[in-house]
Amino acid sequence: MRTPWRRLIPESVFAGYVGALSYVVIFAFSMHGFDSPGSTWWMVNVVPLRTILELARPEHATQALRQLAGNVLVFVPFGLLLPILWVRSRRVSQLLFAAVLASLAIEILQLTLRLAGVISRSIDIDDVILNTLGALLGWAVWRVIFGFWRMVVSPVVEDSAVMDVTG
Repeated sequence: MRTPWRRLIPESVFAGYVGALSYVVIFAFSMHGFDSPGSTWWMVNVVPLRTILELARPEHATQALRQLAGNVLVFVPFGLLLPILWVRSRRVSQLLFAAVLASLAIEILQLTLRLAGVISRSIDIDDVILNTLGALLGWAVWRVIFGFWRMVVSPVVEDSAVMDVTG
């Protein structure tokens, strides 16, 4: 069965996003010394908000912006694209469930690769929280776009189709 072109574009974009996300979360953007093997910042943090509150201190302002914004922004495409590809994720509860699972999978993969000595990344529940927040932000953007489409674009397209048939 062939994939209609209307699905091919978002599927291709999502596949590219997953590839880029995989590279970013596993290999790129080391935390500029915080995640080096001898660093005291290397940790497995399972206490929610611990890292976020630590980064809120003034001496970590630059690092906080990079890490907090990065963890949110990296999952915005997830929240924007998933409702287009998977109808069930149009419900916010389903999207949040998928985002938490995807983010946990990333953290578990990072832990596994860290223990194997392949990468040097921290594993942090705050990343899951921030990633999920990013997916929620992406979903909100999708809702605005979808609402605009249904209110403005869809009636115009339907009216022009009727005009083409009738006259």
